[in-house]
Formats: sequence, structure tokens, C-alpha cells
Amino acid sequence: MRTPPRNSFIARPWPTFGRLILACLVVVAPTGCGKPLTLQDCEQIVTRITELELKEAAVSDPNQVSAQITETQKTFKESMRKDCVGRRLPASALECVNQATTAKQLVDECFD
Repeated sequence: MRTPPRNSFIARPWPTFGRLILACLVVVAPTGCGKPLTLQDCEQIVTRITELELKEAAVSDPNQVSAQITETQKTFKESMRKDCVGRRLPASALECVNQATTAKQLVDECFD
């Protein structure tokens, strides 16, 4: 059985990654202005965090990235519906999500 490289996403502790996404969804929850988020908006946020985490872990195989995005969206589907969909967020925050270069930057700067 082949062991994944130490810097691969798979080798990273899931709780850290999961906490980032949950923190993001919780931060989105109390926001009171802007447009209501759709499921697609929430999926976009989760996808972007996943992409940035994978990039930071030096995972670049498109198949692996796609599979991890799909798995992460499945894992957080219920949380997205409960804590994200329908919450209000300014359009500038979604632009920030797309422009962030790290997951930490996304969480720290996009949801003030």
C-alpha cells in the first residue's frame, strides 16, 4: 500500500480542515446585510476553501482535487443548508472568497 506524501491533503489532519469550513459557515451565519446566500453560493465558499487548502498542501492532481471537493461538499451539505443558505452576505464578501489566496485569508478577511 502506497503512503501519501507528508504534504498531501490526505495526510493533513481532517479536524483542522473541517474546523476551517465550519468556522466559515458560522461566521457567515450572523451576517445581516447583503443578498441571501443560495446553496450554490455556499457550495462556492466550501469549494474555494477546499481548493485553497489543497493548494497549500501541494495537491495539484485535478482528479484528486475534484474528488476532494465533491467529498467536502457532501460532508458539509447539512451544515451549509442549516448555517449558510439564506444568510445575508454582501457581494464584496463573495468577491473576496474568489480572490483569497489562502484559506486563512478567506476566513479572516472575507467575513468581517
